[in-house]
Amino acid sequence: MVPLVAAQIRSVIEGIRLLETLVTAPLGLYSDLKMLRESLPYSEAADLTREQTAARRGAYAGLTDRPSGLALAAISSVRASIGVLEVVPDDPDVARLRAGWIEQARRVLDRAERKVRSDRCAE
Repeated sequence: MVPLVAAQIRSVIEGIRLLETLVTAPLGLYSDLKMLRESLPYSEAADLTREQTAARRGAYAGLTDRPSGLALAAISSVRASIGVLEVVPDDPDVARLRAGWIEQARRVLDRAERKVRSDRCAE
């Protein structure tokens, strides 16, 4: 895997994992985030064990007292990484993405952003 592509793929996966932790409601949006990650054809995107998931949730909870700001930053980061991947569609690892994955990712990220911004306004 080309280092630039590998870094962007890791960024997408970790960003989606972070969003799965921070955006748990509504359940449909959470499920869409999880399915988005699970549909990535990379071993790093596989489900974590319960212990790993719990450890990450604990670590993420201690990062900030403004989780909505962190969620918005993660959304922005995932979008930027997707943009980089989109520029190199002929890379063998990028070509492994199923047709339509990037468009679906954008739709899910748009929904997540609307939800986080709505929750932020309600705070």
